[in-house]
Amino acid sequence: MVLSSLAIGLKYSGLRRQTKSGKPGDLPFHDSVLSEEEVYFQSFHLDNLTKSTTNALPVANATGRIAFGNDDIFYVVTSSGWPNYIDGVSRVSVLGPELDLDWMIGSGFYGIGYDKSRDELYLANSNGFQGNGTITVFNKEGSEIRSFDTGRGPSGSLFY
Repeated sequence: MVLSSLAIGLKYSGLRRQTKSGKPGDLPFHDSVLSEEEVYFQSFHLDNLTKSTTNALPVANATGRIAFGNDDIFYVVTSSGWPNYIDGVSRVSVLGPELDLDWMIGSGFYGIGYDKSRDELYLANSNGFQGNGTITVFNKEGSEIRSFDTGRGPSGSLFY
């Protein structure tokens, strides 16, 4: 059995120091440049928790806000950041070739959630933190179904 995880590339470029043993203070094994142009999908063996695979996906400016949908699809909020705040949602298949980097484009995207029982994506907009936010609900094809007002700074949705 394999456990999967998702790691988002950091929002800045810099050096990460790795050591042979992985312990702080040991001599460096190599330096690697962190990327703001990729997200990393990793899987681990559950029997001994060793890494099975790592896949780098070309999703630039990922924010760390992620929703897992049905059919092994996940949605990642992206943002250019200050001063333009060009935001988007990338739609990526965990197991297949689907990669839609510009599935949705907008501004003010601040949270995301997915209702698997209804097959609906909930995208939270902060509205510039100048009042209450808005949540817009989309079907899996990206068509808007409805929207509603929320409190300030909506940051996500949880469905259980």
